[in-house]
Amino acid sequence: MSLEQYITDLNSDDEATRIYAAEDIGFENDPSGIAPLVARLAIETQRSVQESLLLAIERIEAEEAIAALVDCLRMDDAFCRNEAVMILQRRKEAALPALEALLDDPDPDIRKFSLDAVAGWGHEELASFYRRALEDDNVNVVITAVEYVGQHRLTLFKQDLERLFLGNANPMLQTACLQALLDVGDAATGELVLKRYPNIEVTPIHLLEDWLRVVGQIASTDRLANLVEALKCLNEDYLDTWAESFAGMACRAELTRVDEDVLKRILEMVTGNVLEFTTRVQLIGFLFSLKACYEVDVVLLKCLNDSDPAVRLGVAAGALRWNRSEWSRSLVEQYARETDPAVKECLKNATLAFEGRGRKCR
Repeated sequence: MSLEQYITDLNSDDEATRIYAAEDIGFENDPSGIAPLVARLAIETQRSVQESLLLAIERIEAEEAIAALVDCLRMDDAFCRNEAVMILQRRKEAALPALEALLDDPDPDIRKFSLDAVAGWGHEELASFYRRALEDDNVNVVITAVEYVGQHRLTLFKQDLERLFLGNANPMLQTACLQALLDVGDAATGELVLKRYPNIEVTPIHLLEDWLRVVGQIASTDRLANLVEALKCLNEDYLDTWAESFAGMACRAELTRVDEDVLKRILEMVTGNVLEFTTRVQLIGFLFSLKACYEVDVVLLKCLNDSDPAVRLGVAAGALRWNRSEWSRSLVEQYARETDPAVKECLKNATLAFEGRGRKCR
């Protein structure tokens, strides 16, 4: 059959015929088949046929195919737009000139799609592309650029993100900048954020969780007092984020002691039901790093009987890592009643390591 017949079959009433026609045009690899494929795609309603039409366009190795995919970005059908973005991603450098031209398009959605298409590459060679997007006059385009800069950890744009964070009052943009800075920022970024928002009383509610993360993850460990002070004012909704941030900073600072009031709150969090199990495990790891004391050991041993196996595993692993050989009896007793295989194995390893200093699991 000829290309002309395949093009005619694109408009057949039979769905299977349209699918086979699209496939055959793609295998023909003839640029003259692109326009009919796009024309059919604009009116096609069956997903299976749409997929075949887009695949056929992708198979044709010609500049016209890239132009056709750009046209697909303007279609009403979200599936066609998204698939066109994915195909343009796979075309990479061949599609870059066309995508750069889209940054001048009057439609901000089209400008955003151009970012979606290059985002899969994540190269710093796209510096001029991202910088143009970061300077766009549409906030949604800027937010999209900020998010991709953070996802790809493009540290080249750290100062751009800091400038946007400080110079814009849009809540969504501020939040996007702060989240991206968690990936590309450094201690100086932490100081910049704390200079703008030194405590949670002056921090906008939409930034509070990310403010806690910035202090805990990238700010100088000298800023531990900021986290401690924040704990006094936080409600339960933010305790998970606080605990995660505190555990991160405590690890970076290699803390071995902590204020008595803070320790009391941490022990309450570990034994209570206000935290996610992953955060409880992080705090348990922190408690093991403290100089051993009776009050802390009582809480940790209580967690050895916790209903969540991940928490029990965290305690067993901590006992082994921090050489709690004086716990041998408790570990052997827990081994006897433990039902989770991973926890049971960890308990066994701990007691074997403490052999000669306590009882041994059999």
